[in-house]
Amino acid sequence: MTDAGVREDLALASLFGGLCLANAGLGVVHGIAAAGGARLGAPHGAVCAAVLAPALAVNLAALRARA
Repeated sequence: MTDAGVREDLALASLFGGLCLANAGLGVVHGIAAAGGARLGAPHGAVCAAVLAPALAVNLAALRARA
């Protein structure tokens, strides 16, 4: 694949990701990643990955408590 093809694929993946987030709404993971990434100088995706499992655990516990 050419560099132009790779860039096009990445742009399309970014577009699809943005459309998904716009329709689903942003949650705690992205809020933490925005602030944490800015403060730590870490990539947004890396911070999202680091906080995803703990955030899901908290959300699951809250849902179970409501049930």
